[in-house]
Amino acid sequence: MASDTLASTDARAGRLPRVAALAGAACVVVTFAGISASDVGGNGVNPTMGPDLIASLLRDHVDGLRTGASLLSVGALLAVLFAGPLWLALRQASEWVAAVGAAGAVLAGAHWLSLATDGIGLATAADLGDGATAQVLVTTGWESARITAVPSLVMVTAALVAGFGHGCFPRWYRWFTAAVAVPLVVALAPVGPAGLLGFAFGGGWLLVTSLLLTVRAPAP
Repeated sequence: MASDTLASTDARAGRLPRVAALAGAACVVVTFAGISASDVGGNGVNPTMGPDLIASLLRDHVDGLRTGASLLSVGALLAVLFAGPLWLALRQASEWVAAVGAAGAVLAGAHWLSLATDGIGLATAADLGDGATAQVLVTTGWESARITAVPSLVMVTAALVAGFGHGCFPRWYRWFTAAVAVPLVVALAPVGPAGLLGFAFGGGWLLVTSLLLTVRAPAP
């Protein structure tokens, strides 16, 4: 009986690295759902509108904003959880590289949590009819979209150093990461919808990396 219990405990412990590695993929799915639910721009709201009109339009999307905020909060938690397996993978290069990569994952979590807070603020402003506050938050959201690329760039840079400098990853993944780095840099430019590249390519990289680390995790 004791041996069966020990074997069961070992099996659960062996599955933990795979579950943690999948947190990255889950983060992409959940944050995409959160952004879609709280996307006021797609519903016709933009910063050039008057404060009263913005508040009026947002009243129709209060539920979506709150749902999106909840999903983004979960995404933030998943991003922080993914820092663990990413750190373990990058530690093969060096402790410093691993620390930088893990910091990128934590930054991603902080970013999604910040967006969740903005969503709650927008919903509250709409409920209260505070058009001025709503306009400020909408404008801030539009102008800061490019920041989405920053956490991804931190993780990608660490992966590039580990891959090309220390041979930690398969060749195809190294070149995939190098290719992703280019649009992530472009996403920082204050040009139109360039910020959307941060989520699209950063999310794609995180999804692939999460699946790779899941496959490479020790079998239970």
